[in-house]
Amino acid sequence: EPQPLPLLALVGEPVARAVLQLHLDHGVSFHLGRSVLAVEGAGRVERLVLDDGTQLACYLVVVGIGVTPQTGWLEGSGVALDRGVLCDAKLATNVPNVVAAGDVVRWPNAAVGGELMCVEHWSNAVEQGAAAAARLLEGEAAPAFSHLPYFWSDQYDRKLQCTGRVRADDSCELVNGGLDRPSFAVLYARAGRVTGVLTSNAPAVFLRARKLLAEARSVDEARKMLA
Repeated sequence: EPQPLPLLALVGEPVARAVLQLHLDHGVSFHLGRSVLAVEGAGRVERLVLDDGTQLACYLVVVGIGVTPQTGWLEGSGVALDRGVLCDAKLATNVPNVVAAGDVVRWPNAAVGGELMCVEHWSNAVEQGAAAAARLLEGEAAPAFSHLPYFWSDQYDRKLQCTGRVRADDSCELVNGGLDRPSFAVLYARAGRVTGVLTSNAPAVFLRARKLLAEARSVDEARKMLA
C-alpha cells in the first residue's frame, strides 16, 4: 500500500487505523508506504519487488488500480467527453435525443451539492437507466436524477457501510460505539455540512444515516440521530 494506512483516502485516518488493526488481528501482514516495482518469475509469478528492495515470494497477484472510462469509441461523435460522458442533471448529453447511463456518466449530482461526478456502483447504473429512459419519454419534464453514493465491504465478521461523498480531509467524529469494538459509526463533515457516515455492524444506524443525508440535516442533528 503506497499510503501510510489502508483505505486512508477513502475513510480517513481514524477508521483506516481501525481497519488496519482488524486485519492485523487476523494475521495479515502489511507493507505500508511501499510501491511495487516489478512482478518477477519464470513462466509464472514468483515474487514481487518493492521500492525499498524487499522481495515477497508469491504465486498469485491481485491488481486493483482503478478504471478509465472507455469512451474512445465516442470520439468524433459530437458527444461531449471529459473523463466520461458529460450529461446534464437529467442525464441528457449535448446531442439532442441522446442520453447516457452507467459508470461512464459524469453528471451534476444534486445529492452531493451538484458535484460533477461518476458513480461506479451497480445500484447507480440501474437507477440511471430508468432515469435516462424517463428523459427520453418525458423530455424536459423529466425530473433531475440524483444518487447518494454508498458502498459496503464484508471483512471477517464486520460489515462496513458508507454513504455520502467522503474526502480524506473531511472531519471525522465517532458518534456511536467505539473504533476498537465491532460496532461503531463515524460522522464526516466539511465546512459545517454532513458529507458522509460510515458504520460497522450497525445496520439500523446506517439506515438512519441514509435518511439524514437525503434530508441534508445539520451536523448537530446528525449527531443526535446516530447516537
